[in-house]
Amino acid sequence: MKKAMRLVAACLLVIFMFTACGPSSVSTGSTVPPSGIVPGPGQSSDAKIALIDIDGQQETGLGQAVWSAITRFAGEKGLGCNIYTATKDDFTPTLELAKKSGAEVVVMLGDELGELMEKAQREYPDLYFLLLNTTQPWQLLKNGVSQQFLVEQAGWLTGYMAVQNGLHNLGAITFAGQGKAQQQRYVLGFVLGAEAAAAALGLPQASIEIRVANLPQEATTADVQAQMKTFAAMGAKAAYIPAGSALSGLEHMAKKTGVKLLLAGTAAEDETVLFSTQKNFQPVLEEILTQWREGHFPAGQQLQSGLADGAVRPTAGALWAETVTQQTYEQAFATFEKTKAAEQLDTLIAQPAAQGLLPNPEDFVLTFVWVVLPLPEGAVSQPGSLPQSTPEAPAAASTNNEINSEENLPVEATSQVA
Repeated sequence: MKKAMRLVAACLLVIFMFTACGPSSVSTGSTVPPSGIVPGPGQSSDAKIALIDIDGQQETGLGQAVWSAITRFAGEKGLGCNIYTATKDDFTPTLELAKKSGAEVVVMLGDELGELMEKAQREYPDLYFLLLNTTQPWQLLKNGVSQQFLVEQAGWLTGYMAVQNGLHNLGAITFAGQGKAQQQRYVLGFVLGAEAAAAALGLPQASIEIRVANLPQEATTADVQAQMKTFAAMGAKAAYIPAGSALSGLEHMAKKTGVKLLLAGTAAEDETVLFSTQKNFQPVLEEILTQWREGHFPAGQQLQSGLADGAVRPTAGALWAETVTQQTYEQAFATFEKTKAAEQLDTLIAQPAAQGLLPNPEDFVLTFVWVVLPLPEGAVSQPGSLPQSTPEAPAAASTNNEINSEENLPVEATSQVA
């Protein structure tokens, strides 16, 4: 129970503190030219922690969350920290500036900077490098660390909360293309979380239906809205969309179709959003930077962060604000540990079949959840788990994506996964 309380406390941390980096340093960043670089105004001349912001990452929600976590840690420890804004072409001179300003640890965000970090490790052996929010392995030397979020655990928590709050007919949407594997991991966790909640509640077998739709990467807003209308026609009360932060107009679609939203990567700020999860960088950075401060930088390791680390930050929407309580989270975490959900998810994801839409039916045994999903070619449905036929996804309503009409709001970068 003590461990569960720790997990709950970490998960309920919903406000990042924006503090200064050390006694007299608040960095607002600077655009770094390729040569003749000098620290910009407001930057610390002795900043031991540097965040390299490439191509405006700081303007995204993830970038802001990372910087907030760094400034909070630095402020509490009395350290200086700077943020350096540049392009990939300016990365080396930017790194030189950071080093001259006293940097010892360089923080970077996302797989798109993986190759830069691999090269920088070799060229700057006296600096430590931390690459956050990766989805693939990178070559790590004695001065490099990468970190990956176990997004399937965020999906598990969402599925568990959905069934606990009485939702027995659900939809889920993923998008093909870049980020597809991450979205599928969210959905895999969502299904198994729903299964765990149904078992805990003692519901009848096959009493939960989850209908999964895999839309093309170029899907328009009309396609997404048509799919949500299909969910509504089949009785679904809510849809899980783990690319929530990359889509615009979702709340509008929810109001039009009557299907509430379960999201990942964005806060539950609209009345149509029942529950959402976000990546919590605060405990992740605090753990790694504390080890660095103590002389035990976890060099060469690919770290994974999930529920047990407080790396999933949940938010209940207005409709669930009174029913999703601390006790609800305690029960969820207790079930997660008791059922060894982390190990179960790891096993499924490690299987070759997981490279498809989801693990093949023979590896995906369910008792309480009835899943309808596009099966990989040649796969055979398992009775009691997956029905034999899957309805075709609705055809695109328009190939022109008329984004100025009320019915067709823009879909922005649907392949991006937060």
